[in-house]
This record gives sequence, structure tokens and C-alpha cells, in this order.
Amino acid sequence: MRYTFAYALGLLSVFTFLAAGADSIGDGIPDSWRIRYFNAVDHVNAAAIADPDADGANNFREFLDGTDPTVFERIDKPSHLSTFAGSSPGTADGYRTHAQFNSSLTGFLSDGAGGFFLGEGSVSGWDDPAGGMQRIRHIDAAGVTTTFAGSDYGSTNGPREDAKFLFPADLVSDSAGNLFVMDRHQIRKIDPSGNVTTFAGSPQPGFVNGDGQAARFHSARAISIDAEDNLFVVDWWNNAIRKVTPAGKVTTVTTDLAWPIDIDRGPDGNFYIAEVNGGIVRMTPSGALSPFAAPGGNVIGISVDSLGNVYASIGHNSARALMKYSSTGTRIWSFAPASGESDGPISQARLNHIGKTYPMADGSVLIADAFRIRQLHTGRAPLVFVPENQQFEGSFTIRASSASSNGVLRYTVDGSAPTSASPALPSSLTITNTTQLQVRLFNGPHPLSDVVHRTFTSSDDAPPIIIAQPADVVAASGSTLALEVLAKGRGLQYVWFANGAQVPDSNTNILHIPQATIDHGGIYSVVINNAFGSAQSRQVNVLIGYTLTVDSSAGGTVTASPAASVYTNGSSVTLTATAAPGYYFDGWSDVDANRDAVRTVVLNSNTVSRASFAARPTFTLRTQGPGAIRLNADPNTLTNGQTVQITAEPAPGFNFVSWEGALTGAENPRRVLAQGSKQITAIFADLTKPVLHLDSPIDGAVSSERLTLSGSVETHAASENVQVRWSLNGSLQGPLRSGPGSFSVPFTLRPGANSIVVTAEDDAGNTATVEREVSWQPARTIKLASPTRVQEGASIRVPVVLTSGGDVSGMTLRLSYPNQYLADPELRWLDPAAEGLKIVNHDAAKGQLTATFSLGGVSIPEGVTNLFEVQFRARSVPSVTNVKIDLALLDSSDSKGNSHGGGSWTEGADLQITQRKYRGDNNANDRLDVGDASVLQRYLTEVEPVRSWDIFLNDLNDSTTLDAGDVTKVLRAAVGLDPQPRGQNGVIQAQALPDPTWVIHGALLNLAWSEDRSQLVVDVALTNLAAGVISAAFALEYDERVLTPANAAQATGLSTSGLNLSAITPAGVGGMKNLRFAFSSATASTLTNGSLARIIFNVNKEALLATPTSLNLHEVDISHAGYDLVRLPDVNARLEMAAPAPPRINIAKGGAAGSISLEVSGDDADYRVVASENLTDWVEVGAVSVRNGHGVFIQEPDSFVGRARFYRLLWR
Repeated sequence: MRYTFAYALGLLSVFTFLAAGADSIGDGIPDSWRIRYFNAVDHVNAAAIADPDADGANNFREFLDGTDPTVFERIDKPSHLSTFAGSSPGTADGYRTHAQFNSSLTGFLSDGAGGFFLGEGSVSGWDDPAGGMQRIRHIDAAGVTTTFAGSDYGSTNGPREDAKFLFPADLVSDSAGNLFVMDRHQIRKIDPSGNVTTFAGSPQPGFVNGDGQAARFHSARAISIDAEDNLFVVDWWNNAIRKVTPAGKVTTVTTDLAWPIDIDRGPDGNFYIAEVNGGIVRMTPSGALSPFAAPGGNVIGISVDSLGNVYASIGHNSARALMKYSSTGTRIWSFAPASGESDGPISQARLNHIGKTYPMADGSVLIADAFRIRQLHTGRAPLVFVPENQQFEGSFTIRASSASSNGVLRYTVDGSAPTSASPALPSSLTITNTTQLQVRLFNGPHPLSDVVHRTFTSSDDAPPIIIAQPADVVAASGSTLALEVLAKGRGLQYVWFANGAQVPDSNTNILHIPQATIDHGGIYSVVINNAFGSAQSRQVNVLIGYTLTVDSSAGGTVTASPAASVYTNGSSVTLTATAAPGYYFDGWSDVDANRDAVRTVVLNSNTVSRASFAARPTFTLRTQGPGAIRLNADPNTLTNGQTVQITAEPAPGFNFVSWEGALTGAENPRRVLAQGSKQITAIFADLTKPVLHLDSPIDGAVSSERLTLSGSVETHAASENVQVRWSLNGSLQGPLRSGPGSFSVPFTLRPGANSIVVTAEDDAGNTATVEREVSWQPARTIKLASPTRVQEGASIRVPVVLTSGGDVSGMTLRLSYPNQYLADPELRWLDPAAEGLKIVNHDAAKGQLTATFSLGGVSIPEGVTNLFEVQFRARSVPSVTNVKIDLALLDSSDSKGNSHGGGSWTEGADLQITQRKYRGDNNANDRLDVGDASVLQRYLTEVEPVRSWDIFLNDLNDSTTLDAGDVTKVLRAAVGLDPQPRGQNGVIQAQALPDPTWVIHGALLNLAWSEDRSQLVVDVALTNLAAGVISAAFALEYDERVLTPANAAQATGLSTSGLNLSAITPAGVGGMKNLRFAFSSATASTLTNGSLARIIFNVNKEALLATPTSLNLHEVDISHAGYDLVRLPDVNARLEMAAPAPPRINIAKGGAAGSISLEVSGDDADYRVVASENLTDWVEVGAVSVRNGHGVFIQEPDSFVGRARFYRLLWR
């Protein structure tokens, strides 16, 4: 048969099942099922509500589950969820859901009395040291939440009410009742008296083993403890498990984990560790690791119950879950609710977060949710109440449901048991008074469950509940005390007791004690009564004592031992005044005559004591010269107003001269008053000159320029310092030695008289001087005869001139020049050195030119001789720059090959390089030309290095850099499109360097006429140059009445990478024009012969016939390197044209289609053919060309049939 039952529980639930066989009783269980297990339908154990195996599931539940009703089977799986404590965010203490939490709930710890502690740490406090409440909360066995320790963020030690925490992530207790809190980077200890200290680590993170606070942790997240009270710490950031002994010694157990985050110890003594990456690892006490389970996801919490079952909290948000594993690692169940806050059956239960867990003795599990503690119930609860037993204020709504989907819930509130006739429990039941609710599940007349009792107590009808206990008080005599208790209930009456005696008129939750005295101390408590019962508070200690207030002036500190905020009557306290460096103790404010820095105070009243300190007087003693200053007192014990004696003691060989600073005069010793800071200097003097001996040279004439300066110096004290210096011809040469002893240094004389001065000076300024006058005349002099000034970009020639007595046959010279300012040296030998064997070596990197020659057995004649000359180009300079060209003689010999050894003198030359007048003028001709353009292109292509000032000197377009635009600016000025600098006439003056050896011949004009002489092709060509050109420019003068340029001038034989520009400018009068052309490149072309540029002209033949003219090539400038601009001679070409002799015309007929033809003979030329019918009006009808003396013009018939026609030819 088929049965269908329905009942309302807020959401209608319908369950349908099929029973096999008859149901004679009618409670939904078939007879066959009863006979199978009990052999009788009416057996006493076969009733629907019976539970013969005592496993918590009656026969009806066993039938629905398909289990054996005679075999004990504990069903371990989640059944429903309720809220254990907490509600909206806040800080209030209170009963169950009246309490509030404002931060993340962290570790749980049993208090051994049915309640537990838990950590409350702000998430912002973990990531941001600015945030949140950081507390330890306590929930007692009755469900009342109080604040046990902590407040806002910090690391303060002291009484637990005043202590502060950084992030109380987890907590454990040892066998002595000490509570250990994992507080971010440190372990805090709360002893049984409530005092908080730092047990290990510090607020600063790190990874250091060691003792106590010397050790370092980094963001530790969990803590556990073994049977020997050793602590095991999950050091999260360091990826390690750390061990802390009861003595505080920290070691590292293992680092072979993947981001461990939680730990708990099982009953087997092993530790179970949660890894963030989804694993659970088992660790023995010795540190051996083995895998336990792999739940997947991010494991963020772990706990172990008394049977060894492991609970793993998985992730957060959409991935949240709670999984239970057996001690062997087998998963028993998994609970994965959706997000929310709903209590009720598992199908309806919701959580926002699954954090750390706390297995309860009844098999349920407490879960840290967001601002709440949730309780997950397991097993086969026949009825689920939301909420469970509860105390409430005002009104309260109850919902109930059954795990069985067959039957109707019926209830009573009058104390009687529900029957099948009792009212059905509605989807929600609202009550306003204390209610004893009894509920039973029925199927028709048959009960399917036991009666379930729940009590919901109105706080108005309950005995008082103490929410906040009074606290111990330590106060000073004369202060006002307030003992406060907070309780809940109706009609509360308060009775306070002091030392066992009732305090009169104390019916209030706050007991005020004004102007407290010593006699008010003792043990206090309060009893709270109402009509429903009473409650008694804890006993609190009230200590009334005396205060000791100590402070100090600047310059020291005061300590009190023992230290306390309040002292009992008659307490002895030792005060110690400690002066800071530079100060001394100067007395107590409350004891005029006592100057002892350590004193004992006996307290019989509130006392204030202030220590005075004074800055210790100081003497800063200095000496000038050898000597010392002696003080007849210890500077570390001086006091203001003390008189001391000061004595100046000179070193042997020195005398005391005077005092400076705080003392003056020459009295010695002196008495001085110690007051403040004084600086005193003693002056000592040494008046003995050093003794200077000069052995060489001696006065007079010498034959060699190479001499040695030698001698020695002595002082009256061997340890005295002395400096010996010398000068040659008024020029300081530097030190000879420092300190007494001998000296020797070689030097070279100059021609003529030489002055040598040696000076020795000791530390006291005493000097000794020796002078020598030595003369020398050289046998040979070699000098550079250089000009004194040159403009950058110009070339100079530096002759090397020898003056000798005719004894020089060979010589090696080295000329050194500053290569950053001079470049491109070229050496040319001059007679007679040019006749001998000669070698030149140039080291451009060093700026050295080495030249040697040998004439064999011949000597250079006596007198003055030019050996060779060196030509340099002055490079650009940032400003007027003075440079030096040095000349050194490396060797010389006579005609027999004998070395001269000495007797020769060389002189270099000083040169001033001046700046250009105009920007862009790189070749020193005061104009912008194609050579300047090539220099710019060499800079742009890095053929020549660019220095910082080269940019400014050539930045013609003011772009702050060198670019192609600057080259264009130069070329435009070169061809006359733009004016030359300062408005000059634009005529380029080429630099006339002597002997431009690479130019042998010059330029020419090559002319080619078109066949009809209507165009003239002009090639400007170069001929027989010894080297290619890098830039070129010219002006071609022509008569614009005869010639018209058909195109711009085109470069032909030059580099394709170069730039060219052409322009037409006026040239005098009479219709003459100049076609100007300029070309520049960064590298020289190979063109030495051939066309430089080509210009095509259209020819006005009539004008040329009437007036012969000429082409004039002038201002032809070429350059090989950009700096060496050379002007070539002008070239002229005559242009004229003669008219041809009159042609002869013969008219013939019979052409194609009856046409006629004009046969023309005569000089080769082109003619226009015109026709007329009246010899007055002529019309052009065509053209004819005469070549090789003959030409033909054909006239079509229809143009002349029936008419007379006359023809004539016009030369065009």
C-alpha cells in the first residue's frame, strides 16, 4: 500500500514511501518489517516509538533509514545548525546571542569548567597595525560572554585588563594554569594571577632561534602544547614549526611544509598540521612528517577531538566547507553550506565563514563564523529547534522541524504531554513569557517520537544573571572608589559585603566609597536577589595604600624599588637618582639636607619626591705646540662653584707662552672656578731654527744642464717635523722631504743664470734658507717658432729651428700637442734635414709626433737652421683657449755617431686658439660654405667626434642639437638663398692655403647642344685632381635673355649620400644671372676627373642669333676634408648661333591620295611651313626638318584642290 503524510514547518515538506505488505497498526510501519525483526506485530519492542538498541533512533526512524532496530548504530553526520553566541558586530558582553564580537574569532581553548576561552583578533590588526580590537574573550558553562584580557591594538604587558595584543591568533594552557597566546610575532603569557608578559619573540618579525625575547617569529598563526608543556608554533611566514621549551628556549623543528597555518595535538600525542595548499600533515613530537589527508582547497583551520577525529576548515567564500576525518584519515562527512546566517536543518543552514573549530563533548562542533559562534549538531535528532533552549527579553519566536518527513508535530505549553489531539505546531510560535514547550511527532493516533522538552526563559522571569563581575581595586588613600557589577533580571536587589559584614544602604549595582582610607581595604562581594532567585558575585580585593610620586629635573632619572602604583602603610621604598652623562645629582625636593643619590622612604602618607640634577662643569683643554695641561681635580667629579688649579707643562725644548680662551695672560699655574663649560688653550713655542746643509750645486758656471740638488736638514728634536722645499728660477718645485735627514733630487738648468733656493721650516714656523746661483750656456738649442694666435678651423705651421755650432748630424725629437684642440698634423722636412735618412711616427691617441733624421757623416752647418715644419688644424674650442706644444729632445749625435749626452736645450711654444666670429663657420674664413656643411655632416655621421660645444657652435636652426637642418642652413647661405652672417654679400672667399698639393689642375665647362639646338647641356667638370672632393660649390653666370634653366643643377660624379642645393641670383646688369650650386658630404668622393654637376638650359635661338653671349664659371670652391677650401680659376665659354642659307623648294605631285609634297634642300635646320592664297594672309600648316641637306613636307589634297596656294619656309 502507499502512504502519504504532510506537516507544516514553515516550509511545507511532503514525504511519500511504499510499504511492503499490510500495516495492521496503522503507524506507517508494515507488519512484515515487525515480524522480520521481532517475530510478532504486537511485540512490546516493535512499537514505532520504541528504541530497543538504544542508539537514539526509534523504530520508525530505523525503518525509514533502512537500518537494523536491534543493532546499536551511532549515526555520525551533521543534522542541524544553531547560533551558540554572538549576533551583530559590537563589543558587548552578555548571554549567548546578546554578546557581540567585532573582529575575527580565532583559537578556542577549554577552561576546564565547561566553558572556554577564544581569541578575538581584528583582521585589520593582522594586515595593518592601525586597526581593531584585539581581545581574549571567555564564555562560561552558562553561556555568558565576558572580556578576559586585551582591548585595542598594542603590545603592552601588565594586568590582563590593561594589556594589549597585536593579533591573538591562537591560545593554549599548560599544566600550571598559564595561558599562552600566539600574538603575531611573539608569544604572550597570562599567569594565573592575570599578569601578562612576553614569553618569547618580540613585536619585530624575524627568523631567529634563541632564548625568550631574543628569538624571532614572523606572522605566527597557531600554537599547540605537548604533555611536557613544550609549545609548538606554526611560524607561517617562515614556513616552519618552532618548538619552545617551558624555559623559553626556541628551536626549529622543521621547515619541510607548504605554508602551514594551524596545528592541534591529538590524543595519540601526534600533531596535525593544516597546510594552506590543501593538505593535512601528521607530525610526531620529534618532527617526523607524514601525509594524513588531502581535503583539497585551502585548509585554514584544524582541530582534533578526544577520539582522535580531525576537523578541517576549508577556505572561505564559495569554497567553504567543514570536513571530519577519522584517526586513520578516512573522511566521515563533509558539510559545505551556502553563504548566509540561517539556523536550522542542514538543508537550510547557512554560514558566512568557517574558521577555527572546537569539538564539544556531546559530539557537536563549534565553528568560528563572522561575528558569531555557530554550533553544528550531529546524529539523528528527531526534532530540531531553532533556536535551542534560550533566555530572551520581550517576545521570542520558535521554529521546530523533524528529521522524519512522516507525521505531524503536536505540542503543549501547560506541562502535559502532547497527544494526537494536541494542536499542530505552527510554522512559527511566538511567546512572551517563560514557556515549557513539549513537542511530539504523530502519524494519526500513533506517536512516532519521544516527547521533546525545551524551556524558553524570559529574562523577566529568571533569577539574576551576572553579566560583568566587579573587579579588584588598588587605590590611593583619599581617592573615591567605585565597585560595579552588571546583572540581568527583573526586580533586582543588591546587598554589598565588606570583609563579611553587610555594607549599609548598598542597594545599588555601584558601591561608592568616597575619601577612601586604609581601613576601607579588604574583601568585597555582592549578592543580587529577585523573586526568582539570587546570584553572588566573585570576591574582589580592595587595597587602599599610599602613592609615591617621583620625578626629576632634566639630566637624570629616578627609580623606585619595589615599583608599585600604590603601597601599603609603612612600606619601605628605595629611591635611586641616576645622573645622565654630563650631569650630577644635586639633591631631593622633600629633604633639604640630603645629597645622597640613594635613599629609603617609609610611606605613611601620599608622598612626592623630586630629584634635582645639574649639568656638570666641563673644561675643554687644548694645546698649541708640544706640551700638556694638568688639572688637579677629577673632571668626572666636578661640581659647579668648585675651584681647581690648572698648570701648563711644555715639552722639552719648548716654552709656555700664554693662555687663550677662558683664561688669558701668561701666569702659570692658574686657579679657575668650575662653572658651566670652559675652553682653555695653552700656547707653547719653539724658537730654534732648523739647520740646513746644501752640498750640491755650488755657485758658478757649469758645463752640463743636468745637476743634482742634495743636502740635509737637522732639528733640535729628533721627533720634530720639518718640511724642506725648493724653487728653481722662482718656480716652486715641491717638497724635498718631510722630517730631518738627507735629500737628493736631479734637475735641469735653463740657459743663462739659474737661481736655486732651498727652505726648511719646522712646525713652529722657524725657517732656514740656502740660495745658489748657477749659470749654463747650451751648445745647441731647438725651438718651436710658432705663431701666437690662430682662429679655430684655421691651419697653422710650426717650424722647428735648430741653433748649433755645426756639430749636429742626427737627432730624434718628440713634439707633443693637445689633440683635443689640435688635429691633422702634417710634417714637412726642410733642408738640410730633408737630404738625410728620416722617419716620422705619429701617435694620434697620445698627441705625439716623433721625428728622427740622420745625415750620415755630414753635419748641419753652424748657425740657425729650420729642420722641419708641422702643419696643424685648430679644432673648435668652447672659449678662447691657451694651449702648449711641447718639444723634447730624445737624442742627438755628431757626424761620427757620438752621442752629445747633454748640452742641448729645447723650447716648446704657447698658442692661443680664438673662437669663430659666426656660428657654423668651421674653416675660419668668416663665411658659411660647402666646407662648413661637410664638417657638419662629418659630425652627424660620427666620422668626427662631437664635443658639447660643437653643438652650440653649429646649431644654426636653434634646435639645441645638430641635425640635417643645420646642414641645409649652411648650403642655403652658400648658394645665396639666405644671407651670409651679419648681412654680408654672400660671395664665398675661399681659404688660400699655400701649396694645396692635392689640387693639380682645375675646372672646365663641357657643352653639348641638342639636335635642334633648342637645349644646351652644360657639364661643370673637374680635371686631374690628385684626390677626391668632399664638397664643392660654383657660380655659373648666364644671360637669361638667351638661356633658361630647364631644371636645377644635378650633382653627377659626387657621393650619392651627400646633399646639394642650387639657386639663381642676380649677377650684375644686362640680364645676367648666376646659377649657384653647392654640394657637401661626410666622406670624400672618388671623383678626380669628370663631371661635377650638370645643368640643362632651354635656348632662345632668335635671341642667341641676334646677340652672341657667354657662360662664365666662377667662384669654383672645392674641399678634400671640409676645412681645406680651395678656389679654382674661372672658366669662360662663348655661345653664338648663325642663320642657315635660304633653302631651295621643289613642289611635286602624285603623292598618296593625290597629295603634293615639298622637297627641301639646303643647310641642316628646322623650318616652319606657312601657306597663303593671297600672299598677304599666311597660315602655318606644318614643319619640316632638313637633315644631311634634304627634307620633305607632304600636303593633303583637300587643302588645296581648286585653289592657288603659295608656300614658304621660316627658320625657327
